[in-house]
Amino acid sequence: MEAEISGAVSRKRAIATLNKSNRTLGNPEIRKALFASQGTLILISAVLILVLDGTSSLSKWYHFHIIHMLQGAGTGLLFVLLQAAAEQWLPNHWINDGGINKQLIQAFRLPELIVVMLGVAWIEETLFRGILQSLIGFWAANTIFALIHFRYLKRPVLLVFIIGASFILGGLREVSGGLIAPILAHFFINSLPVLLEKMNNNKST
Repeated sequence: MEAEISGAVSRKRAIATLNKSNRTLGNPEIRKALFASQGTLILISAVLILVLDGTSSLSKWYHFHIIHMLQGAGTGLLFVLLQAAAEQWLPNHWINDGGINKQLIQAFRLPELIVVMLGVAWIEETLFRGILQSLIGFWAANTIFALIHFRYLKRPVLLVFIIGASFILGGLREVSGGLIAPILAHFFINSLPVLLEKMNNNKST
């Protein structure tokens, strides 16, 4: 009897531990985590710009040109279509992102989500494709960008997508000479699937 009770207690503890590790973050936690991570990237960017006296490059990075906007939007849309095809043909467990998109959808209203996604694209492209790619080169900067998405290490298909996206965004920086193209591509890649799902959810409620 004591052995059975002990076994039952152990199973309950194991289940509780598993549930705790797999729990979905609440909306406030998602917001805090996102803002903290992006705030950290802004701080790193600001320090590097000040230390390296790179303020003169900022105006060049954000020069708007219709060709660059078309390059970014077109690349982003093509990548999203490739993701959609993968979701259609590959097993779900190969491309499951752990529910991150669903958590973002729940944490932000649609207008907020658009602003947040655009902000994330601007912040990350400024640091990785603007500052680091200029400082340490194409391969190193884009490898670092791919590596910070360590949550995909156990999901090879998603990891391949992230690595591909990283070097494509870096390539856009090289081709266009600025950050508008990679920012727009990054925005479309990150936001379009989430925004479409968010709009569909809004229609169904």
